[in-house]
Amino acid sequence: MQWAQARGLSGAGRRTIVVGCGLGADAEYVAGLGYDTVAFDVAETAVRVARQRHPGTTVRYVTADLLDLPAARVRAFDLVVEVITVQALPDPPRRTAIINVGRGPPRPVIHFPVRLSIMACLAEVAEAEFRFVMDTVELTAASLSKQVTVLEDSGYVAVRKGYVGRRPRTWLALTAAGREALAGHLDTVRAIAGPPEADPN
Repeated sequence: MQWAQARGLSGAGRRTIVVGCGLGADAEYVAGLGYDTVAFDVAETAVRVARQRHPGTTVRYVTADLLDLPAARVRAFDLVVEVITVQALPDPPRRTAIINVGRGPPRPVIHFPVRLSIMACLAEVAEAEFRFVMDTVELTAASLSKQVTVLEDSGYVAVRKGYVGRRPRTWLALTAAGREALAGHLDTVRAIAGPPEADPN
């Protein structure tokens, strides 16, 4: 809940899947944020009780196996809610489980290295002045402006213009959708890359 509140999550027009939903507390919470929510558990009893506890719910509670999801539910969601199910798995099959419910392949808009660097820079702050980002990512003003336009059009970056004294200034910030997309992109890349190899020494 604190994680969602800190990021100002809004589910309007987005889909989420809740892994190992149990009796439905997490699923009902994210559905309350506006997400089109599917929640599943391998235990038929848990799914039945969740439906009984929340008779008027918009959540679709289903019985499913994380390692054998129906094709329609593989990589089909904007937000994945998972607490302890995947972490408890050995690898394999942990990587398969992550990829199954991950938010799809790396996003083309973010995957471009320069735009990924811009978003990573903005992820560390609430807002940053244009020149700070330009110096940090080592771009010209024209190049940064071009990439920011792409990110803004994608809904990932918000641009605010104003003045400091009489001098015009521009500030950049990741939107809630931008932070969510960046997190999903990094999760997918980590899942594809796998865990780092242990140091033989």
